[in-house]
Amino acid sequence: MVRNVGKIVIKMSIYPSKEEICGATEAYLKKNHPEFFEKFTEAHWMAYYNENFHKNVNSFWMIFIRYIQ
Repeated sequence: MVRNVGKIVIKMSIYPSKEEICGATEAYLKKNHPEFFEKFTEAHWMAYYNENFHKNVNSFWMIFIRYIQ
């Protein structure tokens, strides 16, 4: 999933903000796994995103940026 979100984010920005990464993650989940995403309230989603996704997506992004430089 991190790779798929990375593909979405690269179309938006080379140095995406946390909000852009979160938005891309939401868009990916809404399109590809709506049953998973729909079970969250906004507050629960942000907590879940920060705990489970942001670290992985951010790490992937930093590796990707180093690779293309």
